[in-house]
Formats: sequence, structure tokens, C-alpha cells
Amino acid sequence: MTVVPGYVDMQLQKGYQTTHLIEALRRACDLLEPEGLVMVLEPLNPRDHAGQFLSKIPQAYEICRAVDSP
Repeated sequence: MTVVPGYVDMQLQKGYQTTHLIEALRRACDLLEPEGLVMVLEPLNPRDHAGQFLSKIPQAYEICRAVDSP
């Protein structure tokens, strides 16, 4: 399953939005792993997808490491 976190929340600092995303992905893992589903976190390039929260591979890597799920 491909996951795209959505748009930047201009009312929330990036660090808080990252923390919320990590928590949401952890909860999703708890639900999806027993069903044999795998999530793929996809950064979208800012040129074609302006305003998306996840736009760089290193950012996605950091989030995946923080989620800490196989």
C-alpha cells in the first residue's frame, strides 16, 4: 500500500507534524501488519505536487526509522 501523508499544515510547526505522522504510521502498522499488508511511504516531488509534506527521500527515511516497524 502506498502512503502519501498529505499537505503541509501551515498552522503546525514541521517537527510537530512529523511527530504526528510517525504516531499515525505506528498505529497503522499495528493494524496492517497482522493482515500481511506493507506500507510504502512515498515522497512526492515539489515541482509536480506543491505543498505536500513529504517531498524528500531523506525525510521519508527519517520517518521510517522513527516508526521502527519491519
